[in-house]
Amino acid sequence: PDRAAVSKTVWCSPDRAKAWRDLAGSGIVPAGEAACDNPIDANVTLAQTIGLRATPTVIFADGARLQGSVPAATLRERLARAEAAAVAAAPAK
Repeated sequence: PDRAAVSKTVWCSPDRAKAWRDLAGSGIVPAGEAACDNPIDANVTLAQTIGLRATPTVIFADGARLQGSVPAATLRERLARAEAAAVAAAPAK
């Protein structure tokens, strides 16, 4: 929520992809207005409603969450566990 104005400026930029790359890669906040029709407030409300408190957040099929920046090894391990659980739960062919 504290970055909503910046997010709106990115969304309202003529080239959203470039604005996002500049912000994420170099910290360059796009110039321009944040007054176009955008989904930012609705997204913030949804995140608050379902208890998301960090980005990125990965929600697994079993409801487990992995929030915030985590080491790559942790993400790989959690994805491997989720895949194993999905394979185990799949009906036999």
